[in-house]
Amino acid sequence: MFSDINKLLYSLIRRFYIRRLIKKGYSGYFAPIVFDQRVDDLFRNKETTWKQKIWAQKRGFLSDKLSYYGLTEENYNDYLSDFDYWRLYPLNERFSHWIDDKLTMKLILHPFSEHIPEYYYLMYDNKIVKLSDLPKGFEQSINGVINLIKDKKALAMKLVYGSKGIGFYKIEFKNGDYLINNEITDENSLNMLIESWKKHSVGYLITEYLFPHSDLKKIWPKTSNTLRLNVIRHNNQQPQIIGSLIKFGTETTGTVDNVASGGIFSIVDLNNGHFNQGKIVVGRNLKDSPKHPNSGQPIEGYIPFWKDIKSKIIEICDYLSGLCYLGIDVIITQDTFKIIEINSHPFIKNIQSNTPIYKNQFAAAFFKEKIAEKLPARLRNN
Repeated sequence: MFSDINKLLYSLIRRFYIRRLIKKGYSGYFAPIVFDQRVDDLFRNKETTWKQKIWAQKRGFLSDKLSYYGLTEENYNDYLSDFDYWRLYPLNERFSHWIDDKLTMKLILHPFSEHIPEYYYLMYDNKIVKLSDLPKGFEQSINGVINLIKDKKALAMKLVYGSKGIGFYKIEFKNGDYLINNEITDENSLNMLIESWKKHSVGYLITEYLFPHSDLKKIWPKTSNTLRLNVIRHNNQQPQIIGSLIKFGTETTGTVDNVASGGIFSIVDLNNGHFNQGKIVVGRNLKDSPKHPNSGQPIEGYIPFWKDIKSKIIEICDYLSGLCYLGIDVIITQDTFKIIEINSHPFIKNIQSNTPIYKNQFAAAFFKEKIAEKLPARLRNN
């Protein structure tokens, strides 16, 4: 009985708080997330004290940022706070639909097709649809997909809508064996998996699999090792890259390089593409990882084609004139680089762990203006 009463009371408090957040300018999507994150920080984060939690949340941060950023009374105003960043959603408004799903993104970026992976099939709602890059001679069927795997040797399967590597599969045909995420399987099991993708309501894309450049592969060969670039386009000025990092997978992450799942990242110098000193998340804290924990290789090097990547990313962001803030994921192969995903509201804490957002004048002007726009009129001068 008391448990039911507590659940009801919690539900009422949550509903009331979410309504207050919406009145303060948060979206209906992020208001529940803000409440849940604050509760999680207060009651489940065992790595900070109550005093630290209250200090951090009063200033707009979850308490894990105390160690993640090294927050103090003197420097916290240099950082874009968690609560302000969540309030900004959706920054790109209606234009986020250009990039929210990977198929629309590919079609919109047709003028830059040499920097987009080849797309072969779309599967959804019990349908298999041929896409423009599928070579001639392959059927619009599961058998056609199987034959394409044999022909291409490696393919990527990913959700039409999705991020953080969720729902990603690497499928290979090597030495007469099928492999799903580096594990040998039989053709019957592969058929069943493809059948499940075919029935998926959101939809799955089958695209080319991109192998990393040898300079990045030597650090970790089992993932594509994604380059992230955060870009701002403000008041029709030329877009600017405000931060970049390179990610590497580990034995823990499998075929993806998601940092939250155990991957490593290293900040990239925007001037010359140099990176060193890997970072890894342990619990809620950020730890140094100068060498890859599995390969033992130093997390250090230069991003291949860095000058060309910067130039092309700026050109693409200028072309996407309806979008003001983008988190662009790039895979660098031996000969070129390709955009696999563009995020409309990308995580900033790893970028900001190196340089506070408000230390960048261009970024500071952009975010402060957008925050002011999101605030209800009665709060703008408070």
